[in-house]
Amino acid sequence: LDLILKGNPRHFNFSHSTKKLQSISLPFTAKGKIFSKDLRYGKIQFTQFICPYLLQKDVLILNPIYGKLRQEGDLKGKVNINLRDLTYQGEIQVKKINLGNFAAMFLPSSLGRIGGEGEIEANFKGKEFTLLSLEKYLNAQAKVSIKDGAIVGNPMLKEIATFLDIPKLAQFQFHRLNGSLRIIDGNVRINTTANQKEYGISIKGKSSLKGKLDLKAQIRLSPDLIQKARAKKILPLMPKDDAGNYLVPVLITGDIKSPKIKLDKEVIKERLKEKGKKKLKNFLEKKLKLKELPF
Repeated sequence: LDLILKGNPRHFNFSHSTKKLQSISLPFTAKGKIFSKDLRYGKIQFTQFICPYLLQKDVLILNPIYGKLRQEGDLKGKVNINLRDLTYQGEIQVKKINLGNFAAMFLPSSLGRIGGEGEIEANFKGKEFTLLSLEKYLNAQAKVSIKDGAIVGNPMLKEIATFLDIPKLAQFQFHRLNGSLRIIDGNVRINTTANQKEYGISIKGKSSLKGKLDLKAQIRLSPDLIQKARAKKILPLMPKDDAGNYLVPVLITGDIKSPKIKLDKEVIKERLKEKGKKKLKNFLEKKLKLKELPF
């Protein structure tokens, strides 16, 4: 730790209340560099961590932040924190990492485990550091890309697996997962797709920061997965894609720890209607040689 201080300690001002930190005014400037060969934060371990810093006019600048992860991968980023009004902004990039330990730092165990090699890019800004202030002020965007991974023990996927009577979905393995998240006005807007040969899922919608869900999902399922009684009742009613896979639209409500799953009947009706129109068009074109159809 290399530190240079300049200023007058008599001018120190610390405004606070018993409820939360309000502001800090520091009577000095500081600059230097933090360097560590063995830095640990929970399950994340860095074999090398370097972070130059500058504190000037009550603004703390950490730039550039660099960390070499023990499990493989690199972390890069920068953060600015204004100590007077407690606003902050920053960006972070994490590349070529095993998502298991990294995700465990930010997701509670009740949401399951995620694994695979991936990349994360995110930028964020906000004010203060309480849950209420996060809901009010946090604005963030993130992109996630993971390959050859799995999601195990997630309540939402477990509920979908139970609803469709397909146990494989509770231990969801995928070749590729691509997702984007945007946090604004206390809501997390989600757009995520994960796929492998036998099945896939795409999810869109929003969740509150407290975990209230309002999502729509489309689940792609191979006919080979229809083995149990409930699946045999539900899936034959669903439309198919061009490869013969069933497409099951569902609504996901409730909260993130105890989600509720039901079929999206409006989407099913519309798809079956379009499928019927397509079949009728093909029939008229082939049998009656009509090229201009009234729909």
